[in-house]
Amino acid sequence: MKNDSITKPNADLARFLDSIKGIPWTRDSETISKFSKDLFHSSKKSDVIIQPRDTTEIIRVLQAISSSKFKITVRGGGLSYSAGYLVESPNTLLLDMRFCDEIIEINADDMYKIVGAGTTWKKLDEALRSFGLRAAFWGTGSGLHATVGGSLSQNAINYGSGKYGTAAENVTGLKIILPNGKEIRTGSWADKIHMRPFNRYYGPDLTGLFLGDNGAFGVKAEIALPLILRPKATAFIAFAFESLTDYVAALTEVGRNGIVSECFGFDQSFLAERSVPGGFAEDLDSMRSRLLDEFRTGMRKSNDSRSAKEIDRLRPFTAHMSVDCRDTFDLQNATALINQICSRHRGMAINGEIIKAIRESPFPPPEMLLGVQGKRWVPMHGLIPFSSYKDLLIDIERFFKPRETQLQKDEISWSHVSNLIGNSLILVEVNLYWKDTIPDTFQDFLDEEFIMRQDRYPNNPGAHDGVKLLRKELINLFQKFGSTHLQIGKTYPYLASRMGSVSELIVKLKTELDPEHRMNSGVLGFS
Repeated sequence: MKNDSITKPNADLARFLDSIKGIPWTRDSETISKFSKDLFHSSKKSDVIIQPRDTTEIIRVLQAISSSKFKITVRGGGLSYSAGYLVESPNTLLLDMRFCDEIIEINADDMYKIVGAGTTWKKLDEALRSFGLRAAFWGTGSGLHATVGGSLSQNAINYGSGKYGTAAENVTGLKIILPNGKEIRTGSWADKIHMRPFNRYYGPDLTGLFLGDNGAFGVKAEIALPLILRPKATAFIAFAFESLTDYVAALTEVGRNGIVSECFGFDQSFLAERSVPGGFAEDLDSMRSRLLDEFRTGMRKSNDSRSAKEIDRLRPFTAHMSVDCRDTFDLQNATALINQICSRHRGMAINGEIIKAIRESPFPPPEMLLGVQGKRWVPMHGLIPFSSYKDLLIDIERFFKPRETQLQKDEISWSHVSNLIGNSLILVEVNLYWKDTIPDTFQDFLDEEFIMRQDRYPNNPGAHDGVKLLRKELINLFQKFGSTHLQIGKTYPYLASRMGSVSELIVKLKTELDPEHRMNSGVLGFS
């Protein structure tokens, strides 16, 4: 984190940097180039990257910004795909939050933990393990790099979401630095004397205002998260379904019972074709082959009247579930209920080795950044109620059908996955893959040996534009179902899709907290 002077700062920037003397910054051209990209977009380059190490330094930076000509954008781990932290206009500085990663407090009596916003989910989980504790929502699959603050700015799902919902639903308090440099705390943490973040709710929920905001309203400096006792018993269960109707009915009924920690649902291409990346297990391909053989063998042994050749052509939908409980008695009851539900909907039990592999290495290097043979990957998603789930999956199939010729021409492939969120929501994510050059920013996430094993492709602007168009059209498809979204950034519609009075209120809040719109310009639909 040394200061670089590769490019001489202009007078305004030199004055600004002098005002934050002692706080690390860089103008290294390679780093700035990497930070001008996310997983899909490229943007203007920032003037400088500032790397504060604690709340005091964040305050100093924002105070200096408020009396300068500069704007600022805030970046966490850098693994998003919706342009949320990318620079939109000249004279913009980038705040790199990764060094604000102190484990500030673990309170095992009152069951909360305070961390710096730059703390990764992997570091958080490792710190809690020796206490026999865990965060309720305990991270994203990209948690080796993804930060707690970034995940809360974007909102996120994954580990624990089946029981506890999204990341934003699992926060007890925030320490926010407003654009003018003032510090506020939320919930019980805001008490003048007893500054303990044990309760999110006291009066209006100010915590929620700064969650899913994509950094538009202030900088998350410190975060308090609720803790749970680490589960004592865990099982990994998987089922295959021949019919979409049965698959949807089983997943939603399991969801309503609130008994799985995670449930990943894969479309028919997952077992039959290598069209979903799998950085979570080295031998994923052999796992898929074994599970497909297991399904087809089971079908042959059943009373199914189809020929062996017809059965060999079957491609099932699959659901992969982890179940965490306090003891083996609870676990037996939970798994028995899941088996009853899935059997009633004609699910065939298969080995749970894929979800087990995910959980045994929950924070691997994010090899899912690339598809098979080094193809580029980008997802698009929507959150919907259970009642819309089947119709959305049908419409996704209909969406791609008339586009098959163009997809083949541009060599774009796709698949979809689903994730249960609590007992009433499901996330559907469409994955898009295409041949293109690997951006330099991926070097910060993937080791050189892994990258060298991949096929390499030239820059492919035609296919990239094709994916860009598909993304826009998929957003319209999700909007047809009233979908909401995580990591809104500058990609998913927010202000434009809200009722007029709500949009007016949100704009007023932005103007009150950030009068000159210096923070993360363009996110959520702000101009």
